[in-house]
Amino acid sequence: MSERILIEWNREGVSLLAISEGGGRSIRVAKTHGTVDHVDPKVPVSQAAAELKELFERDEIPPGNVTVVLPRESVVVRRLHLPEAPDDEMPDLVRFQAATRTSSPIENLALDYVLLNPSTSTAGRDAVTVTIDKEQLNRIRTVLEAAGMTVSHVTVSSMTIGNLVRAAAAPKLGVTQPELIVYQQGRRLELSIFDE
Repeated sequence: MSERILIEWNREGVSLLAISEGGGRSIRVAKTHGTVDHVDPKVPVSQAAAELKELFERDEIPPGNVTVVLPRESVVVRRLHLPEAPDDEMPDLVRFQAATRTSSPIENLALDYVLLNPSTSTAGRDAVTVTIDKEQLNRIRTVLEAAGMTVSHVTVSSMTIGNLVRAAAAPKLGVTQPELIVYQQGRRLELSIFDE
């Protein structure tokens, strides 16, 4: 049986979620870490990593691959309408369009995107882009690597919660009608609408 480790990384602390995958699925939630030292750029990486490593050991999380889950507020999400183009040209097209819609230089941002299903009513394709400051993302990766973890994926909390709800209770979430998920973590509240 293997375990997937998700770390929700926000200003108020770190939450750990371990999903055991085998014959069935079981979810084990580790305690929330209440320090903000892991996000403060003035705190040395070694100090933040030592605190996280102690947390991992206390909650019996072994070193290995980890998925980092960022709160919706720490990224910028935009919807772009793109002209029709071959799939191999989409990354450059998305990058160019995203650069025209951001106030920061695109070189300072980490960018990812999801192409949406083609619409029958309009020409071209829509994409949802997600950007985050590269320095912020590099610090997250550096702190976790110093704590013994390898970052395999970085995602956004609304996508993660949607996937967990789909897997656990509602496989057709948002398929036939818009559906709302309310997610609360401490004082933070996220509302996500899933549609198509």
